[in-house]
Amino acid sequence: MSTEKRFESDNGNRDNDEDTYDTSFEISSFDELEGLVDNTILRGIYSYGFEKPSPIQKKAIKPLLDGRDTIAQAQSGTGKTATFSIGILSKIDLTDNSTQALVLSPTKELSSQTAKVLTSLGSMMDGLRVQTLFGGSAVDDYSGFFKKNHVEDSAKELLKIKGYLVNATDTSVLLYFYRSLEKGY
Repeated sequence: MSTEKRFESDNGNRDNDEDTYDTSFEISSFDELEGLVDNTILRGIYSYGFEKPSPIQKKAIKPLLDGRDTIAQAQSGTGKTATFSIGILSKIDLTDNSTQALVLSPTKELSSQTAKVLTSLGSMMDGLRVQTLFGGSAVDDYSGFFKKNHVEDSAKELLKIKGYLVNATDTSVLLYFYRSLEKGY
């Protein structure tokens, strides 16, 4: 039985309720990412211990690199976090000092795990910064990361971000986040 329950890659152009998947997106080796991602990301993938892509990575990495809206669902421990992290890291411009990606997670533990994976896979990217923010913490705890006007202009800053990952099993969280972005806050 395959670990993938559902995969969509449709760039928002879904006309029916059937799951879609284009096999031309599949990769069989991380080496196939050469030229598609910066070599520092490839070095980070191998230094993290990956030798070959898992089934979810084979199917989801390339659509993410192509900038396609992607929903991927698989069992725990199959490499989903690394999959989306590779997609996020590929979009980061290290010469731009602004926040470029936002990952929302339902728990502190999952947030910490995701930050660890991003940091590990991006370990060869000189200048990469990953910041984990948790509910219940004072904004002053993060004053070294955020400028005061960044907090005041947070809606404008969110709209500039190149990539979002909502790492949640509750679809209401995803829907709330999407509607908030549409409204500009």
